[in-house]
Amino acid sequence: MKKKAAYMTIIILVLLISIIRTFGLPEEDIYETQPATHLVG
Repeated sequence: MKKKAAYMTIIILVLLISIIRTFGLPEEDIYETQPATHLVG
């Protein structure tokens, strides 16, 4: 049970970080850090 709880906390932290990076940063920084996706899209 302890391992399952640890995995859940890690997954939640990763999701929170991804959400904060997606909505918290301005669009200019996202385009600078990911030029390939910007060019393809």
